[in-house]
Amino acid sequence: MEVAGAVYFPKDAHFTPDRYLAALQSQCEKLGVHFKWDTEVTGLETERGTITAVETLHGEFLADEVVLCGGSWSPQLVCELGLKIPIQAGKGYSLTLPRPRELPQLCSIFTEARMAVTPMGSSLRFGGTMEIAGLNEDINLVRVRGIIKSVPAYFPKFTPADFAGIQPWRGLRPCSPDGLPYLGRTAKFSNLILATGHAMILEIKTHAANSLESNNTTCPDVAPNTFRMPISFVRCSATNAAKPNRPIQAIKIATEEKITDTMFVFCSAT
Repeated sequence: MEVAGAVYFPKDAHFTPDRYLAALQSQCEKLGVHFKWDTEVTGLETERGTITAVETLHGEFLADEVVLCGGSWSPQLVCELGLKIPIQAGKGYSLTLPRPRELPQLCSIFTEARMAVTPMGSSLRFGGTMEIAGLNEDINLVRVRGIIKSVPAYFPKFTPADFAGIQPWRGLRPCSPDGLPYLGRTAKFSNLILATGHAMILEIKTHAANSLESNNTTCPDVAPNTFRMPISFVRCSATNAAKPNRPIQAIKIATEEKITDTMFVFCSAT
């Protein structure tokens, strides 16, 4: 491939996910957040238009506010409540070289190959693809080989042998029909806030959890249109009504001043 040129985005940015989440967890704990790891959410109790409790394998949690950020598993968690969240899991793959033969300082996007290259400290991550296969988390080696094959066309110093022994990672992006996330309160349950459908824009989801508690705008079935364009909602399928096939982490947030002033956040394990 002969590269004619590239477009430089000076205001674009990236971060290393594990460092970001470690810092976020540390800051939350300083503010009084209690994390309940390996705590699978099994159901929600409701009364008169509010969520009264979150049921888990380790007991029941009471809260004044509940935030749903369950990623691709979000529709399953609220389908039994009559809420319809049109989300499709989009599986992506990545391969991270711990000691790459070449370490660029800027991120790159291989437009034709639909791949992103991200330097992370001394490592280099190659990620891409969008596989629509439901909640199936199996690794498709054909997709992985496609990533490896594309790299030398853009970075000629790399060879497929550089990826020998590198374990591929996969994850399910929660994708909405129009590509915009669901952020806001539901009309049916006044204390249920949605922060899901973010696909590959994690920062928006994080910002939503900080800003939406004061947003009282709602729309009939799911979330307000404050951060998204209106779409036609579809009915939750029988597949979505099934029990999630992996645990959902429970996070309890409580203030020291009032034990009743609590927020319960449940999100996917990835």
